[in-house]
Amino acid sequence: MPWTLLSIARCLGAMTLFMGLLLRLIFPAELPWTYPGVKTPVIAFEFAQTPTELFHMFGNDVEQRDEIVRAMDWGNYIDFIFMVVYTGLLAAVLWLHKPLLASLTYWCIGLTFIILATDFIENIALLKLSHLVAVGYTGASKLQGWLQVLIISTWFKWMSIVVVLAVLGLACRFIHWSGWLIVCFGWAGLLVGGWNILYRDSLELFASLVLLGFIVLVVYIFMAPTCNQRNPLGSHKPTG
Repeated sequence: MPWTLLSIARCLGAMTLFMGLLLRLIFPAELPWTYPGVKTPVIAFEFAQTPTELFHMFGNDVEQRDEIVRAMDWGNYIDFIFMVVYTGLLAAVLWLHKPLLASLTYWCIGLTFIILATDFIENIALLKLSHLVAVGYTGASKLQGWLQVLIISTWFKWMSIVVVLAVLGLACRFIHWSGWLIVCFGWAGLLVGGWNILYRDSLELFASLVLLGFIVLVVYIFMAPTCNQRNPLGSHKPTG
């Protein structure tokens, strides 16, 4: 059977869920300390803002710290593959909905390249910071410099993702009811993300909205073409 864009999107969707679960198993399960509003270790690391937070998160025990660093690094190395997979999924689904999104398709696909680039930069910053923590480096200027890179790249990545989900959901809702859930998670993610840029007190909720958006998107690409035969993916007519 020849590969189609839909079959590629389905493959990327399945890989996104599988690799997301794999990363959850690889990243450390807990940290010695996290700041208010977040419990998941990798989320705490990605949204860290100060050297003090970093050292508290990794703890004072050398053996425990080295174990956390190893787990974080392994997760971030694998994430270099994951970022290509999930941005490929977004780009493929966007292209499938080009008739409904029109010129927004190109803008959003451009955003997927921004997501890929900022996720790559974010991973480099995370690996640099974990190395500095592992060797006990305490120079504030170098740590703060990489933290600034991390803050900017992390927020560009996450907010670009919710923008793409929010726009994509506007097209998906015409084809299958699950598209409305993508709309809800995308736009709720924009609101909660904007709030957390200022206050950083509900990052777990923000990350959960993005995760749920991806899960529903994968469900959508498997169900929409079969559950709505009157308007399968690739049809140009919205059914409301």
